[in-house]
Amino acid sequence: MEVNRCSQCAQRDSMRQTDLCEECLIKKFKPLISLSDKIRSLHSNATVSSIQEEPKGAA
Repeated sequence: MEVNRCSQCAQRDSMRQTDLCEECLIKKFKPLISLSDKIRSLHSNATVSSIQEEPKGAA
């Protein structure tokens, strides 16, 4: 069985379907993960506030 080393650190075995090990993969994508969490939070806040607004129609 052939063992592939991480292309970034060359110290650990790379994960299946990527050329990076788990630690390097997390380091590389950590900024994107935190950014997506912020976007998700903003989206959920916008959804909640739009649901809580009263209808603005003729009554």
